Amino acid sequence: EYFSIKDDKHITTSITGGGGTVGGSSIAGAIVGGVVGGAAGAVIGSRKESKIEPISIQNTEHNDSIAKIKYINENGQPDEVVCDVNAEKFYETLKKVIPEKEYEYMLSKSQLQSNETTDIEAKLKKLKTLLDNGLITQEEFDEKRKKIINSI
Repeated sequence: EYFSIKDDKHITTSITGGGGTVGGSSIAGAIVGGVVGGAAGAVIGSRKESKIEPISIQNTEHNDSIAKIKYINENGQPDEVVCDVNAEKFYETLKKVIPEKEYEYMLSKSQLQSNETTDIEAKLKKLKTLLDNGLITQEEFDEKRKKIINSI
């Protein structure tokens, strides 16, 4: 009957790092700093070094697409096959081999045929109106009607 694809791609983001120790104070550092640099040296010397882990961001792309074939099985019943491994490649291969069975193509073709049928009906009604109003002869009507019907 037809084949189609359901795209299901998404990305997950993982953020790690950023932890660690932030500063603090050290009495030993304050004493050494005070001896070397006075009061200002004591303040600066009392500070501990910050140890922050770098932040890491990782994006992972997931592709859970599936390709589906709907068909009539050997028992005459509707059936389907679903492919979830390399679905995009499988789908593209089917599009090359049997493009006329691709679902979107069949849907658009069906809509075009429906529009053509509506156009033909409108032409025949208009032709009948021309005949009924005496604007064309029966022979002209029959000739035009035959051309319209043969165009189907």
